Amino acid sequence: MDDRNELRQRLIEDCDIEYICESVGVEMRQRGTATEVLCPFHDDQHFGNARIREKGIYCFACGRFYSVFDIVMKNMGISYFDAYKYVAEHTGDLSNYMARSKKKIRAVDQFPLTKDELQFIGLADNKAKNILYYTDDKPKNKCHYDSILNDDGTWSYAVYENVLFTMRDVWDVSHAECIEILGDKTCEKADEVRQDYEEALKVDEYKASILSELLMFCVDIYRKLRKRGYKKKKCVLPVVRSTVNKALLF
Repeated sequence: MDDRNELRQRLIEDCDIEYICESVGVEMRQRGTATEVLCPFHDDQHFGNARIREKGIYCFACGRFYSVFDIVMKNMGISYFDAYKYVAEHTGDLSNYMARSKKKIRAVDQFPLTKDELQFIGLADNKAKNILYYTDDKPKNKCHYDSILNDDGTWSYAVYENVLFTMRDVWDVSHAECIEILGDKTCEKADEVRQDYEEALKVDEYKASILSELLMFCVDIYRKLRKRGYKKKKCVLPVVRSTVNKALLF
């Protein structure tokens, strides 16, 4: 297996297929332990025709398996190489999955945070959802909706659409604006974690130790964004536990 195939296999193993499917607008629902989808490769109207399996979708109607790259190419209308880059960027550091023979991606052009870091600061890299309208009748057409139980025992339905707007979209338009949003959000998260930490110190040393680690995670994200140009607005301070269980801020 050559270097390129090894990198591809590593990416397939590392990627989160449900996360990728959601990010490109594949409609999904959970049924027991199975994740059913509306197959994007034919005019699918019924959940159950296709399911997520391994790192792709198997459609019983089509009678074939579609890889994560097939799904991204289909839903985004892009080439295989661009689909590969998309999956890599939504999995981790792009450079970890690029062959040496390919043109090196400049660090300054890479999205600054990983999926886990985005989720931690509250900016999960999924498509935003926009509520279109409410209805008392269950929608029959192919659309996204959430059912809501009313106080009187009746059901209403919120019909929504995926909006093509994520932090990566902001990044594509303006690196500086994206860095500012990420940095401000990181500072807000650090303040929240530090407050919880100070409260936990009084009653629960074990919880305080966990929160101390989370605050250090905030600091790591903050430092990463500072290197990418974030202008310091707030002081994000790490916490060090002393031998007498007091918090030392520096």
